[in-house]
Amino acid sequence: MLIECQTKRKRAIDILILASYSVKSQTTTKGIPYMEHSEPHPAHVTLGDDLLWGTDAIAAELKLTRRQAQHQLECRSIPAGKQLGRWVASRRALRAHFERLMTEIAA
Repeated sequence: MLIECQTKRKRAIDILILASYSVKSQTTTKGIPYMEHSEPHPAHVTLGDDLLWGTDAIAAELKLTRRQAQHQLECRSIPAGKQLGRWVASRRALRAHFERLMTEIAA
């Protein structure tokens, strides 16, 4: 169980880092992939509107029980992090994560 959680944790961290970016096929002159936002963030949506603070808010957004959300957060199976001891997640990153999972399942 611990190894499974650690693997999911690494995968979730990678997803969180890349959640709002997509790699273009072109590279910079130094061979580093050029990163571009996958979708523009509307001007009327602030960062505060996008963030979910606490396990309860994340659970409500995902339609999970608090305990189910807590387990997924601790195993790092969903893209989120801790800020001053509180779990915080981005709606945008969560949406990208689950869209990617659905694409993998459909393929």
